[in-house]
Amino acid sequence: MKNNLAFMKNIPSFLLFLFIGFYSCKAQLSVEPMVPSEFQKAIQSNTEAIVLDVRTPEEYREGYILHAVNVDYKNENFKSEIAKLDTAKTYYVYCRSGGRSANAASYMKSVGFKNVYDLKGGITSWKADKFPVIQKPLPVGN
Repeated sequence: MKNNLAFMKNIPSFLLFLFIGFYSCKAQLSVEPMVPSEFQKAIQSNTEAIVLDVRTPEEYREGYILHAVNVDYKNENFKSEIAKLDTAKTYYVYCRSGGRSANAASYMKSVGFKNVYDLKGGITSWKADKFPVIQKPLPVGN
């Protein structure tokens, strides 16, 4: 009975320890989203950084941020494509509205990428703030 009481007294401390441990690990992997003006300044000032568009190829063709590389978050090969990237480089990630890019950026942090930034609100917010997008015409017949 005495052992049970000692155990019961330690449960709150143990739960607090687990919560703090989980929260601190989660906080290390979180990616702070950047508003379009910050994102734009960052990609202009860091010419070595990679702009990563994680939308579908069809969405990408509708318009993308200058120099963006397309790696489709929904594609089954997403993780293997990310594994080919240099973890030491800086990445600015975006999608249509911010959901996929937040997930992609968090995944990248979880596998060792140190410098990953997410565009808050995605290309939708980028366009709303009147920042430019590149649009390539589709080939004739498509």
